[in-house]
Amino acid sequence: MKRAGRPKLSFDESSDEAEEGESKPKLPRIQRGVPQLPESKQVEAEKTVPEAQSLAQVAALRAALGLGRTKQEEKQLDSEDLAAQPPKLPASMRDIQTFSEFLRLSPAIQEASMKMSADELTALCETAARLKFFDGELFEAVFVHIRCRIRWGQFDVHQVTAVAQHLVDLNATDPEVFRDMTQWLQHRVSTMSKAQRLQWLKLLAAAGNRNDEDEDFEEKLRTQPLPGGVDVSSSDDFMVCWDFVRTGSCPRGPSCRWNHPS
Repeated sequence: MKRAGRPKLSFDESSDEAEEGESKPKLPRIQRGVPQLPESKQVEAEKTVPEAQSLAQVAALRAALGLGRTKQEEKQLDSEDLAAQPPKLPASMRDIQTFSEFLRLSPAIQEASMKMSADELTALCETAARLKFFDGELFEAVFVHIRCRIRWGQFDVHQVTAVAQHLVDLNATDPEVFRDMTQWLQHRVSTMSKAQRLQWLKLLAAAGNRNDEDEDFEEKLRTQPLPGGVDVSSSDDFMVCWDFVRTGSCPRGPSCRWNHPS
């Protein structure tokens, strides 16, 4: 027995119209996938968007590599790089020749002062006095390092005396620095030359505001024998009140033991 054949399915609209004898409205076909732009706009997008992206990438790459800069721009960048670099200090502080050079190097000097030796700190004070340069922030740090090295015994009598003279010349005496200097020299007066002692008598008068320890130090400078046992009491310079010579007045008043030249 033969099975009845399945009816054939047809999606041909023309056959339906022929069979039914009447026309049906056509439905729009469903498109699968990504919606497409109109052809004209799609072509334009394909041309412009990737091209703009690639141009921006190329421009960024050229800028990163430094390509396409003018000579003026190159010079400006080089000068900015040099300005950003910390200045290089000379081999010795004594090599600084001008006030402006000292001013420019001041931040680097302050940073380096922590590792400076006694001789380098002496040279720093010498150069500052020669150029009449004083910066409060710089010398606040320098004073700390000078005091530390005095206490550690890294200075000698000549260097301590030189630093004191430079600070007086610069009008930058610090009471704590001078106190540490005089305390350290108290036990070394017998090794000091006549010139060094006389220099310190004048330095004490210039520094002013002496305490009892400073008075004891001054007494030793005037009375203790010089190296070799030479007596200094016969020298008129050691009997003079250098405070009076300097200012015309004496902080000790009538009790002063030293001569006041008329």
